Amino acid sequence: MHSETERIFRVLESYNANLPDVQKFWNNLFLWNSEEQGKFNIWKFLVSEGFVYSTVQSTKIDRAIQHWQDIESRGTPTAQVKDCEYAPYWRERKDRVPSYVLEQRANVYQALAYFVKQNLQNPEVYVLYDTSYTDYNFEVYIILGQTLDRDWLCLIPTVPVQVEFQDTGSLDVNVEALTSCKSKNSNTQDLFEKINKILARLEPIIIYGYYYGGYNYTYKHRILCTTSSNQIKAIKLGLKASGMFAVDKSLSEMISYPKGEQVRQLMQETLEGCRRYTISFWESGYAYDLGYTQTGDWLGFKHRFWCEYNP
Repeated sequence: MHSETERIFRVLESYNANLPDVQKFWNNLFLWNSEEQGKFNIWKFLVSEGFVYSTVQSTKIDRAIQHWQDIESRGTPTAQVKDCEYAPYWRERKDRVPSYVLEQRANVYQALAYFVKQNLQNPEVYVLYDTSYTDYNFEVYIILGQTLDRDWLCLIPTVPVQVEFQDTGSLDVNVEALTSCKSKNSNTQDLFEKINKILARLEPIIIYGYYYGGYNYTYKHRILCTTSSNQIKAIKLGLKASGMFAVDKSLSEMISYPKGEQVRQLMQETLEGCRRYTISFWESGYAYDLGYTQTGDWLGFKHRFWCEYNP
């Protein structure tokens, strides 16, 4: 670890050590050591935090698309778990989506799977998951691939955000801008347009989360496509558009913690590019208040958020 990084880290560590025990579980230190971990980027960050728990072979594109379709077929983000029921399946509800609609959508998903497998180069499938929260099995499948122009496309579903971050305003995104074609290359534009024509046949569908006790929580499930000449940027655009990831280039919310204003000022004086990253996995989520040193190390705090129901 670089000496300057260690100095700042020890100061932040002393702050965290003075937190009440009940808050230490929810608030932890974060360190990215560039000497050992290389240059920081969003994808490496997600992998290092254990959120990318599975890399699926390219032949498993069908698995990803089937997972998206299963969410719609059930009408819930996950399969029911014993003693952890969030919402009845469509077949058990009066306001269910007609079976013929689900059949039509299944045909569109089959067309999407066939088109993607035929046209995407070097396809990759990843599964994102919060391994620290095990009451349910909420997963996010994403599909990556290249065009003949070597640009990258990312296909990703919208993600329900039921955790109440302090800075909920940072989750407001311009989906249309994020999902516009970022390439001037003709093959990329053609492939992007054809994929979006298929996706346009899958209008957003209302999916229930937890609605007992008067919550009645829903979100609009849809599949989005983002593009970039850079693989990591294509993923980042997709994560932002899905609602799963957001960036707030300030540390204003730190003041809600003990001595938060003091620590915020310290970080802004000693670190560059201070910002808050928020990551959502439906009912669990994380906020990272971070900044980086001149040597490329990233320092700050990791905060956990879980949705607690009180019917």
